[in-house]
Amino acid sequence: MPRLPRLILLLLAFCLAPNTPVSDVAGAQPALAPADWQRLEWDRPYGDYRLVLTSKLGLPPAEVAAQERAGRQPAIIEQVFELRRDGATLLTIKDHWLDPALTGHEGRLPPLGSDIAGTGRPQFALVGWSGGARCCYTLHLIELGPMPRQLATIPGGDGLPRFQQRDAEAGLEIVLEDDAYVFWRAAYSQSAMPRVVLKFDPAAGQYRLAPQLMRRAVPNPARLEAEARQLRLAEIWTSGEGSFLGGPPRGVPPRLFRTTLDLIYGGQYELALRFLDAAWNDTHAESKAEFRRDLLECRLRASQWWPDIAALNGLKPEPRPSTGCRDPDGF
Repeated sequence: MPRLPRLILLLLAFCLAPNTPVSDVAGAQPALAPADWQRLEWDRPYGDYRLVLTSKLGLPPAEVAAQERAGRQPAIIEQVFELRRDGATLLTIKDHWLDPALTGHEGRLPPLGSDIAGTGRPQFALVGWSGGARCCYTLHLIELGPMPRQLATIPGGDGLPRFQQRDAEAGLEIVLEDDAYVFWRAAYSQSAMPRVVLKFDPAAGQYRLAPQLMRRAVPNPARLEAEARQLRLAEIWTSGEGSFLGGPPRGVPPRLFRTTLDLIYGGQYELALRFLDAAWNDTHAESKAEFRRDLLECRLRASQWWPDIAALNGLKPEPRPSTGCRDPDGF
């Protein structure tokens, strides 16, 4: 057969072959493996360990390079942290984003190898973020002793956990805001986010709420009375501006329950009740008893820290939340 017709027949056979996979065609390049779609962010030695962070980009290297040349940062699908020793991976942490320096946020993380928890051994901390407008943050603390272990995993939700030195004892405390009240009867910017302080408990081998660092002094009575009077006379009670996301007009000033919760999280439960009473506007359509139930028996008890907050205030940690609660947003 002449050479040209034979070539034409081969081309026709290729075009007409159903679902011919590219990898089966002679000379075709194999598809990129997932490992080729990752980018090494850093590889840090510490003793006989290696701390490695990679990003999964979901794009072939050529496309990643093209985006970077154009000044665009390729979207990261997931970041993976690995603690390695002698070629073996001992621990893996995955999240949408992992930052070992807390770059761009308040309170930088301690340097690699610091005795963060006060155990006498070196540790390493990183913060994970799940993606989205705010939520959710997770703080990871890894001990790098002879037998490495994940010393703590602290879910912060909307509240970014950070390390602070709040007493004279060894080890840093973890400070975060309780996000159990985000969007409860308020926009995000006005939501209550009371402070929580955690301290490492060597006997329990974990971080726990620190009552001695949570408890606050009694506020100045004159200042608290002035704040209550200002809230009681606020226009929001009758204007209906307290409506949120189409809910019925509630009109309770968000600052009222922010201050009430700050007092409770500071160990001043009875004072918090007196403040709520003094700040309440009795002309409001909603009864004070109904609001107190929503706040204290429903929303407060839904917090992950409720048993500790109850103990801080000398309260019995009743089942959470109370039966008969309305929907979580209080509408």
